Amino acid sequence: MTNSVKFNPKRILCPVDYSEPSALALKYAVAGARVFDAHLTVLHAVQIEPPPYFTKSETDQLLDQLRQATEYARADLTAFITRVLGSDPKLLNIKTELSDALPANAILETIKSDQADLVIMGTHGRSPAKRFLLGSVTDEGTTTLACASIYRTPGTTRPNKRGRSECPACSKTNPLPS
Repeated sequence: MTNSVKFNPKRILCPVDYSEPSALALKYAVAGARVFDAHLTVLHAVQIEPPPYFTKSETDQLLDQLRQATEYARADLTAFITRVLGSDPKLLNIKTELSDALPANAILETIKSDQADLVIMGTHGRSPAKRFLLGSVTDEGTTTLACASIYRTPGTTRPNKRGRSECPACSKTNPLPS
């Protein structure tokens, strides 16, 4: 008698920061979405800081600048996806999300709001000392995940576990992009 658990995610979240590891994770996420016929959300956290002080008369101008900065951030996200995948995200049925929260919080909030059951994200592969000094969104954002996750570290041929669940079906299907 085989005691196996079937893993069939229907909502995949791929947080990106426009780095090479996140570009590779995006390719993995697209492959996973195809394999599982899942919905894919690509998330980018961007902090748009208003000036520390402004007058009441500057409020409308400030709101316009914030709207414009959000539009630029959305265009940057679309351009990143198009550059990495070679196609517009709308044509690939990819949902894009921008968040003004800190990256780790944005990931956790989006997991909850989208009910994501798999997170695929890149990691820079920092040493423990660098992680301590610089911080790590991967470590910070995933210590309390309530769903499976795959991390892609540069220089590895397969996603590493880092103590998290790994999608067992991915290695059984077509090879994931490298």
